[in-house]
Amino acid sequence: MIPIEKGSVPRELSLRLSELKGTPGVTDYYALLADAREPVLRSLIAEQGYLCAYCMRRISYRGEDGGSEGTIEHIVPQHDQSGVHHHEESVDYRNMLAVCDGHAGCKETTCDKHRGNTQLKKVNPLRPHTLVDIRYRHDGSIHSLDIDVNYDLTVTLNLNARGTSLCESRKAVIDEINRKLEREFNKISSPENIASKKRICEKMLKLLESSAPKKFEYLGVARYILEKRIKRYSR
Repeated sequence: MIPIEKGSVPRELSLRLSELKGTPGVTDYYALLADAREPVLRSLIAEQGYLCAYCMRRISYRGEDGGSEGTIEHIVPQHDQSGVHHHEESVDYRNMLAVCDGHAGCKETTCDKHRGNTQLKKVNPLRPHTLVDIRYRHDGSIHSLDIDVNYDLTVTLNLNARGTSLCESRKAVIDEINRKLEREFNKISSPENIASKKRICEKMLKLLESSAPKKFEYLGVARYILEKRIKRYSR
């Protein structure tokens, strides 16, 4: 999971919200017509670098460019578990994220499909400080040292779901990054040159983070591995 920086509210959404405000009794997300939902989803996908806000799988609008079909997710649920409808949050662009299909069709679902209307305890891609304790094990499983964040990741969002390729895909990224690093390290004249190893990691991280418009799939995993190495070589 990586921090997401919100962009401007799509013009179509602003116009539609103005219309809704002038219509008594109509205030929620379902009142937004398709001509507003499509540009909102496209905007969300683009600002997230075509990655699911939760699992970081590749997403796109209706599968146009490959990857999972993106959908709109609300951080504060439109309806909470007690049945209360959060009208204002349901149409607030700052409360919206783009997510994958939640592995629909698999034995277990993930992301918003698994979450349903459960309120997340702490984790929020729009609040970077809630993501700093996220870790990835060598087998590709995700976890956190923070109890609440760990619950969000492994229970509410089910990001280690068996029957999906999430752990395997994250492990593949870990293995790929480590292989690339070893190849670059082998080019160093002195294997003990820690400063050179640090520069290689920093260069690779900068390259991965600069990928646009589509971010590197599972970028958060690669970032974790490289930042961990950089910290080790900074001692």
